[in-house]
Amino acid sequence: VAPAPMQSGWELIVVRTDGTLDYMTVARSDRRKVYKSLEAITLDAKRVGFDEVTTQLGALHVA
Repeated sequence: VAPAPMQSGWELIVVRTDGTLDYMTVARSDRRKVYKSLEAITLDAKRVGFDEVTTQLGALHVA
């Protein structure tokens, strides 16, 4: 979970084992889903099968 750039909200970002990133999108669309609350993002993550959610407040750096 990270702040949505240039918007007031949050994005759900999945970091795969190979280091690539995937973003939660709006159904049947390539548009990234922006959440208004951390509670909403946690519920959506659980709904699709995730057991853990980590919030990142700083810039995302992937080596």
